[in-house]
Amino acid sequence: MASDGNGYAITNDGMHLTRFTTGKNLKITDLGSLVDDPSNNGVSVHNSCSSFGGDMVADDDGNMYLFSARNHVFKVNVETKIATHLGVISGLPNGFTVNGAAVNEHNQILVGSAMEAGSYYTVDSRTLAATPYTIAGRVWHSSDLANGNLLVSGNKPKAINTEVLTNKLPANTGDNKISIYPNPVNNNQFVIQFNQLDAGNYIVQVTDVMGRQSVQQAVNLNGENQAQTIRLNPAAAKGFYLVKVTDQNSKVVFSTKIIVQ
Repeated sequence: MASDGNGYAITNDGMHLTRFTTGKNLKITDLGSLVDDPSNNGVSVHNSCSSFGGDMVADDDGNMYLFSARNHVFKVNVETKIATHLGVISGLPNGFTVNGAAVNEHNQILVGSAMEAGSYYTVDSRTLAATPYTIAGRVWHSSDLANGNLLVSGNKPKAINTEVLTNKLPANTGDNKISIYPNPVNNNQFVIQFNQLDAGNYIVQVTDVMGRQSVQQAVNLNGENQAQTIRLNPAAAKGFYLVKVTDQNSKVVFSTKIIVQ
């Protein structure tokens, strides 16, 4: 899922970039073949030795990032269809094939393997260096990961209103004191978890990408861990929404984007 609210898929050979809409009016468009960036030094997005398999994530600036099963990374500009080879992920063990990728709350790419399941790894998008990611419980062979986060490119302005009006939603803020699940949202409701936030009165606002308010709900916190269910209008359109939490002084203490399915 990209920042424009559409979904994108790429065939293994890179000959077909496909865009699809969400919601009731489904439309699938074949945008054509990807084009290798001249700076790729011979590494082609059409070559099975470098680009086949894997998964994709999107950033907030109209790009997709292809993580291939061979652990190569390509940046794909959706408008120009140019695929730029960024390099090979370092620090992965032998036998690890990237088969799933998702963006976590720290703007890192979490990758999993369908072949080697000793650990998940986080990948720094700037250096492509991988670090083991420890979880409580079993590490599963996995592929095709997904979540509602966009990779923050650093190329967009920080003014929330501007980003909402241009469909470029801001990164998560809040220092992990607030979290939302599930995301993507289903059944027109989600839970917002407050973790050790100061006691007081807060306002939860949900707006669409045009800045139109969908939900506004007051929450009184006692200073301890607390969860609140937020229910959306069943008639709400599918797509991206912005969730913002303000304190009693109207200061924004948290903002993030969600996908309503």
